Amino acid sequence: MGVIDFHFLQSNDFLYSVGNSLVLFLCYLAVRIVTVRTVSRLAFENAELKRKWIVYLKNITTVIFFTALAVIWASKLQTFALSLAAVAAAVAVTFKEYMLCVLGGVFKSSSNLFKVGDRIEIKEFRGDVIDHDFLTTTLLEIGPGHQLHQFTGKTLVIPNSLFLSNPLINETARTNIGLHSFEFPAYITDDLVTIENELLAAARAVTEPYVPEAQRVYHRLSVAEGIVEPAVEPRISVYFPEAHRVIFVVRFPTPIKRKGKTEQEIIRRFLKSVPRQSFSEASLATDPAATEGQVFDKK
Repeated sequence: MGVIDFHFLQSNDFLYSVGNSLVLFLCYLAVRIVTVRTVSRLAFENAELKRKWIVYLKNITTVIFFTALAVIWASKLQTFALSLAAVAAAVAVTFKEYMLCVLGGVFKSSSNLFKVGDRIEIKEFRGDVIDHDFLTTTLLEIGPGHQLHQFTGKTLVIPNSLFLSNPLINETARTNIGLHSFEFPAYITDDLVTIENELLAAARAVTEPYVPEAQRVYHRLSVAEGIVEPAVEPRISVYFPEAHRVIFVVRFPTPIKRKGKTEQEIIRRFLKSVPRQSFSEASLATDPAATEGQVFDKK
């Protein structure tokens, strides 16, 4: 009878590991059966203690089996892990933007950043949300620029990855009414007192119906959130961007959905009531067409 030659197994590393694993498994079964039977025949104080020893020995033999199995396949697992890492790196590079979009979608949904109908701004994109999923968010563009609140007719589809690295502005408050502001430019040589008084009078006249509701809303908000209750009546602040120019900031309460219309009503009322002589030659020398285009845009 000839001697069985196992060199062909050793020459094939994979088959050699399979053979060793099979022998190890048979040994594991034999040791497990013998151990359990031996312990079962021993005399213990009670059946519960015997059961604990049987379970304990089963677990020990199982741990030894999987440890030995890991040693046998260690070199193969290392090669597989390196190959898997290379594949994962290639996938990550290829689908990086898709993965970032999905992560941005998860972040957006879990943080409840906005909902359909909210007006948001992120980077140079601003508009009303009409659709969003795990990859993209679709906006109806509002503008142009930050000063106007009209639809431009364009639809923006932005990747959700922007939400991971850029601040988001949600212009839609949690209530139906809120505070809004706009800027009115003037020159230091203008009649600033008259301009301020007329702006304030126009703001008060237009927003008078909204003040009581705004007071109730912000009172409830201050109690719920523990913040200082803001004054909601129309007010005007002033700052100087340059030595010869003045900017009036008009702040007023308005329903969220019609803040652009409310702003236009205030501007139009102001332009009808302010005396022309309140403006100096520097102001009147400004291109009327440019000024009209900025002031009379409708939503």
